[in-house]
Amino acid sequence: MASDKEEARPRKGGQAEPEPRASPGATRELRSTGLDRTLRLLREEGPFRLLRGALYHLEIYRRFRVIGLPFTRGRTIEYALECEVLAISDLDDYLRLRPDQSREEIEDRLTSGSFCVLGRRGGRPVAASWLGSGEIFLDYMNCRIRPADDTLYVYDNFVDPEYRGRKASDSVTLARERVARERGSRRLFGILLSDNRSSSRRVERYRRPALGILEHFRLGPFERHRLRFDANLVSAQDPPFRLLARESNPH
Repeated sequence: MASDKEEARPRKGGQAEPEPRASPGATRELRSTGLDRTLRLLREEGPFRLLRGALYHLEIYRRFRVIGLPFTRGRTIEYALECEVLAISDLDDYLRLRPDQSREEIEDRLTSGSFCVLGRRGGRPVAASWLGSGEIFLDYMNCRIRPADDTLYVYDNFVDPEYRGRKASDSVTLARERVARERGSRRLFGILLSDNRSSSRRVERYRRPALGILEHFRLGPFERHRLRFDANLVSAQDPPFRLLARESNPH
């Protein structure tokens, strides 16, 4: 609400004075500034990236990268954690690390083919990583996938904010690979939002290969998913996972 000083002052004839208008020169300057900003964004981001960003914002289009997670060899652990597979009896500890999740949600994961590698420091849970097999519902894409029998899907990686920047997740990474091998898996993969820059930097730092693209289109009642693997990296007869038909979705 305008202050008393900003309110229009009445003229002698009882009519309010017209509000001041910007000069033509000032208007042209504002338009020029807006045009310069638009052109700069187009140069830096490109028209397709800007359009994709707008579609992301409207939740019409989502684009994800399928990332291969090769088993590591010879990595030096700079910040060691005590790691174990999460048991039902340890749910209270886990939920202290992840208070944003519910007991029912985690129990459902554990009984539907997923397991969690939990990292502790001095007995306190500080990091976690989930791995899944069988049919897995991706709520952020409203679809289901089925990893191959010898493959596990890595998801919901989390490090306590107090321990980020210390490479605390390295211990969990090695532990989940050990457990995956013990359970007969030879491949791991993750699914990453293309515009997640922090995760993308980590992928590039560890030189993890982009195996393919998973896309989601949704506009009103229309919905479509598309999965494309890089033919140079993934055999058509042996993909890490398959996208299931929509009718198998509970939603």
